[in-house]
Amino acid sequence: MVQLQKGYRIAVALSVVGFLFLTRWLLASVTAPGVWVNYFGCGLCGMACGYGIVLSTQYYTDYAYEPVRSIAEASTTGHGTNIITGISVGMKSTCIPTLIITVSVLLAYHLAMACFLLFGAFMDEFSTFAGIPFTTVDIAVPEVLVSGLIGSMIIFFFTGLSISAVGKTAHQVVLEVRRQFQADPGIMTYKSKPDYKACVSLVTKAALEEMRLPAAVCVGTPIAVGLAFRIVGEWTNRPLLGAECLASYLMFGTVTGILMATFLDITGGAWDNAKKYVELGNFGGKNSEAHKASVTGDTVGDPFKDTAGPSLHVVIKLLSTTILVLGPLFISNQG
Repeated sequence: MVQLQKGYRIAVALSVVGFLFLTRWLLASVTAPGVWVNYFGCGLCGMACGYGIVLSTQYYTDYAYEPVRSIAEASTTGHGTNIITGISVGMKSTCIPTLIITVSVLLAYHLAMACFLLFGAFMDEFSTFAGIPFTTVDIAVPEVLVSGLIGSMIIFFFTGLSISAVGKTAHQVVLEVRRQFQADPGIMTYKSKPDYKACVSLVTKAALEEMRLPAAVCVGTPIAVGLAFRIVGEWTNRPLLGAECLASYLMFGTVTGILMATFLDITGGAWDNAKKYVELGNFGGKNSEAHKASVTGDTVGDPFKDTAGPSLHVVIKLLSTTILVLGPLFISNQG
């Protein structure tokens, strides 16, 4: 971690210097001589935000700090308390990144970054398609609010599907391992080797098959929402209703996805390192009751940090890409 932190700090320092040079070189203007400084300030906000989130993540997942140690200590009283404490740590861990992002967005907004890149591009594209201005999204409109709720729900539904996929695949792997042990007892005495290819093939096949439904849900739902409310908008003389509903869907889905991904990533990492902390000899060390409980937490955390959490980062980008690419389908052209 020490070497990783050194490398990250050097990369940030070089980025600051490089960004300063590039903004001064490419964005300096005689008519607006100070604008490049504002852009440089926005860049600094982004870099500081990233570094702050790195430090927050380290605090909640490194066994040098209290959160992971509290999970390890909770393991001494059983599997249930390990799970309860781990979930508690993960939920609390969303606070600091959220506050960091909040401050960064506000600072960047008040420096010349006058719109959010994602939602600004969304509104600009749909204004062009529709031929009429599209500048606000009113969540007091029932259809818009409902679309936002669906956007948040999809994040939870996708998370459930991806975790379930890991559980099903793990079940199949366990059955295959048991079958090999029964068929060839020599594996346990190292006289013969297991059939590794069978397990690798099983996992690869399951990974492709189990993610079909989650992928279809992520792509299909925004299309269904946009088309449905475009039709409603045409019936009620609201040509931008489909766009507003999708904007709400994207906003709610993005915010929920960020928080859920943070929770899953950090919870899984904290459980993993709590197990490692016990294995160092703390709270009884290996083969102790605390170690058995920490292994349970680590097992639960694996699909959190290795599958569902990382997948949500892709889902967030996929939602915006799908909506922007298929934008003309969701509005009635008035231009």
